[in-house]
Amino acid sequence: MNIKNLKHILVAALFLTTLQLNAQNTTEQIVVPLSKPGQKGTLKVNLLSGSIKVNGYSGKEVIINTQVVNNKDKQEHKHNQKKMEGLKRLNSNAFNLEVEEKDNQLKISSHYTSREINLEIQVPENFSVNLRTINDGDINVTNISGNHELNNVNGDITAIGISGSAIAANVNGVIKIVFDKVTPNTPMAFTTMNDDIDITFPADINALLLMGSKMGEIYTGFDVELIKTKPEVEKSSETGVYKVKIKQDLHAKINKGGPVFKFKNFNGDIIIRKKK
Repeated sequence: MNIKNLKHILVAALFLTTLQLNAQNTTEQIVVPLSKPGQKGTLKVNLLSGSIKVNGYSGKEVIINTQVVNNKDKQEHKHNQKKMEGLKRLNSNAFNLEVEEKDNQLKISSHYTSREINLEIQVPENFSVNLRTINDGDINVTNISGNHELNNVNGDITAIGISGSAIAANVNGVIKIVFDKVTPNTPMAFTTMNDDIDITFPADINALLLMGSKMGEIYTGFDVELIKTKPEVEKSSETGVYKVKIKQDLHAKINKGGPVFKFKNFNGDIIIRKKK
């Protein structure tokens, strides 16, 4: 095995890290050297509880700042109090965070539900991100270029000054994204259930918009060309009952048309802005 390959393996092993921290709202910084400095990379983050903030910068390392929030006020003791008489409850802020880097592919994960872990991460500007959190946190992204995937359940998704493409999905929160540049001929999709989708594109994009909101309105700053389409019909005769469902989304062309950008909402508006 040559020294170069050995170095990459050692780097990957070194940053497969478990942190055990025992102070309230503890902060910690991890600096991860990249196997291929200056080249494109990908950051993947998976949290059960907490916020994720990613900012692109001109450096060649990934800098991770962690904050552990003591959630003891949220954790009411559910046991029978009589059963626990004479006992003291011990609170611990210990948590588990794993960080792994190999070939500019960086993975960060934590599967603790009893600790809110907030991450602020600096990555090189040419990094794609795949970010996912579920509870008690927002996703915020700025100043990066790549193919991005953003997923949240109970919080907002905000991405400002990004380039490339994005897929964003949410359940209870806003999706707000401002693109500086868009990768040509690349489809995108934006979906939420209970808030607005607010996306800003450069004025010169070419796209075909497929839009639908069951309980909200659709707004755009572009001069779009509406496209007439036939409704989608679903028929079913299960359990002896004949049912027909008719669905029809709004289709519109921006400039010359192009890749499909899908917008799906249930209880909120869809807003598509033209960048000035």
